[in-house]
Formats: sequence, structure tokens, C-alpha cells
Amino acid sequence: MPALVRAAGVPLIWDVVDAWPQPMGNAWGRDECMAWLRQQVKQIRPAAIVAATRAMAEDCAEFGLPVLALPHHARTGLAVNEIRDHVRVVGYEGGEGYIAGWRRTVETECKRRGWSFVINPPRLADVDIALGLRDADGYAPRNWKSNVKLANAQGSGTPFVGGREAGYLETRI
Repeated sequence: MPALVRAAGVPLIWDVVDAWPQPMGNAWGRDECMAWLRQQVKQIRPAAIVAATRAMAEDCAEFGLPVLALPHHARTGLAVNEIRDHVRVVGYEGGEGYIAGWRRTVETECKRRGWSFVINPPRLADVDIALGLRDADGYAPRNWKSNVKLANAQGSGTPFVGGREAGYLETRI
């Protein structure tokens, strides 16, 4: 694809959102992530880079290219959560495999409190707390993953509990 873009005579802007090999790359340390990123930039030869987080933009600064840290926005059309007096439902949007290590704990704690736990609810506004947890704790998930789960929770007005990841920390209100 990069060759086709260059042949068309237009600049290639590389949006690096979730581009690293997953799930394998989710366990990599910083050195492995940066080696992968350097190889991709060498191969793709972008004119500029769009980064999902400021942390990723800082990592891309070494390439001497224009880099824009562009956090995700909430998806359009989200229903607004009518905050209830008591928690009844905790929800997670995303691939079940990415929360597998947390699932038992979350289900146990919800059951203990008389709450339900749902994965990929039809409407985010139907849950009382949205979760943005993940099992992966490598460099890329902690520093390069976008804030999309938080953005959607904010967009629907749903309380959010997430890990200490750059995407969430950089865009929290």
C-alpha cells in the first residue's frame, strides 16, 4: 500500500492506532516496541504520523517527522446515560480476550454486590459503570493504546473505571 500511495504522488500520513502485532506485541517492553516502530517507519516512509497518545507522539519524535497526537472522540449517536441511584450493571466494550484475566474478579465482585456484569452491551448508557481494563501490561498497551473506551464513556455520561494507561490519563476530564 505505501508504494501505491507514493506512486500516486501524494504524501502518506501513517495513523499508528493499534498497528503493532497483537496479542504478541502487547507483552513487549519499550525496546521491542521501539524496534518494531523504527522498522515500520523505515518500511512505510510516512510524511507524517498520527499518534493515539502524547506518549506515542513523544516516542515518534525521534523520526524527525511531523507527529500529531490525536486522541479518539466518542462515537456518534451514543445514548446519554440516565445515572441511576444504585449500581446494577457493570459493562465492558471490546474483545473478550482482552479482559479475560480480569473477568473472574469482576464477575465475583459484581455478584457479591448483587450487580450484573455484561460484555458488549447493546447500549453503553445501559450500564452503570463502564470498564476500561485490559490484561496486557506491555509498553504499547500502557503507552500507545487509544482512549476510545474512556471517550465513549464520557460521550454517554457513563462513569468509568480504567487502568493507568496514557490514553486514559491524558484525556481524563
